Amino acid sequence: VYFGSNSSGLTATQLSQIQFLNPTGFAAGTYNAFMLASGEVVPVPEATNICIGIALTSVVLMQRAKKWYTKNK
Repeated sequence: VYFGSNSSGLTATQLSQIQFLNPTGFAAGTYNAFMLASGEVVPVPEATNICIGIALTSVVLMQRAKKWYTKNK
């Protein structure tokens, strides 16, 4: 859903009143809304999922950095 053509289409209060119930690709549950720079309102994954994603990305990046360092030593 789009509200305008940029992120100022809704106030913070209006955005906080939008919730998504069981959106496709997410675990069952209710999710808060987030507005993209394009004005599109999308569901926000749970904080736990975000933390897991950051942790996994960090592990991959550390492994690649270690390989690069070992190769260029």
